[in-house]
Amino acid sequence: QVGGDLKQYKLAAAGYLLQPGTPFVYYGEEIGQGGVTTLKADFPMRSPMSWTADTATGGFTTGLPFRPLAPNVATHNVQAQQADAGGILAFYKIMIGLRNSLPSIARGSFEAGTAQGLVASWQRKWQGEHTVVLINYGKQVALAQMAQLPPHKPLHSAYPAGGAQASRSNAQGLAELWLAPQSVRVLVVGGPTPKLAGKAKTKSKAKAGVKAKGAAKSTAKSTARKGKAKATAKPKPKRAAAA
Repeated sequence: QVGGDLKQYKLAAAGYLLQPGTPFVYYGEEIGQGGVTTLKADFPMRSPMSWTADTATGGFTTGLPFRPLAPNVATHNVQAQQADAGGILAFYKIMIGLRNSLPSIARGSFEAGTAQGLVASWQRKWQGEHTVVLINYGKQVALAQMAQLPPHKPLHSAYPAGGAQASRSNAQGLAELWLAPQSVRVLVVGGPTPKLAGKAKTKSKAKAGVKAKGAAKSTAKSTARKGKAKATAKPKPKRAAAA
């Protein structure tokens, strides 16, 4: 349906993996496996799984496959996708990872759904966690306008990962963000992503531990010096009493 276009594959995947409901990944879609056009009904999607680039078997069998292989078996197979950090399989893992790490994406409400030209956006909320999803389906840079946000809140990037502040809402709860062509952004409203917050906390505790340990060592050394000084000090001789 997307003609082998990798960017469109990713946009289609994000379009449903970041919405409410339980996602259903049909085998082969996560590697971009193409359909067999010579088959009828839904059988084009039921060709043998493309495990390798072998155009005779696809790594599915050592014998004769029970149906024709996918037309793109040489390029879109599990072996090739596992080695491609920018491929469709890696993207599926990232999107599913967001669902697992952000409860608002997995089971939150669906709010403020809008379409601005070729930009789609919606917000997800769950027990205090608030995320914004932005998808630019167009092939040009586009400005996404967000509304119904809490005022004066930073919007940190959950995807692409990193936690950097991407935008900030104003007093009216409005924010803007420029989107690259055919791109996806996921933002966490009000602070860093939970994962990043956890790292920061751990780092802070580690530093505190180092300081406390250092202070303890200094105190111990100081006490030891004082004790040593007292132990080694010679008593002053007493003067003889006057006759």
